[in-house]
Amino acid sequence: MNWIHVLTTSKDHIGLSESWDINVALTQDGHYAWQTSGCDTDEQEAIDSGSASFIAEYLVDNAEGMEIELINGLSHIAEKDPAFTPLLNAVRAQLKNRGL
Repeated sequence: MNWIHVLTTSKDHIGLSESWDINVALTQDGHYAWQTSGCDTDEQEAIDSGSASFIAEYLVDNAEGMEIELINGLSHIAEKDPAFTPLLNAVRAQLKNRGL
């Protein structure tokens, strides 16, 4: 998979003692995948994959406090590759459902 960086989270935003990158990818079967780097995750291994709405929930959970950066990062990615537009829309919907 070709991982694309979305944003970097840090302890200042979600209370953890380290920071890490959140990356996304489009899988061969047309689903989305996400991973973090800077942790123990293998560079090529996805934490999870699935539909846009499924992955959006994980992205929003892991970008708590950085929702604007998440939208900006995914918007930039979707501008370059429209295949990521459904993921961007799913993240927007997830944030709206949470009142953010």
